[in-house]
Amino acid sequence: MLRWTTENSNLPDFSFWKDRIFYGTLCTVTVSGYEQGLAAGTLARRILLDGASPRTLTMRPSLKGEPVISLARAKKLGIRVKAGLLLSAEVVTDFKWDQ
Repeated sequence: MLRWTTENSNLPDFSFWKDRIFYGTLCTVTVSGYEQGLAAGTLARRILLDGASPRTLTMRPSLKGEPVISLARAKKLGIRVKAGLLLSAEVVTDFKWDQ
């Protein structure tokens, strides 16, 4: 499905899942598995050791993410990516189906 979108859409796209980059999504800021695990462990500790009721705990979104950019998709869209952005992100150069 993403291959069809990549080959037929001229719109830049974004996702929160890193694996989508390999199938044609332009960029992602992936949710950090470490941050999610740490938050889950903290909540579990409060419930299991401190006796907190789950309904009293506050859910918070992850604040750290990992940027990933597809140069293959950027090239296809005619988008020039600045060097500073490339230096601060993981870069994917090919689509999965080209490998």
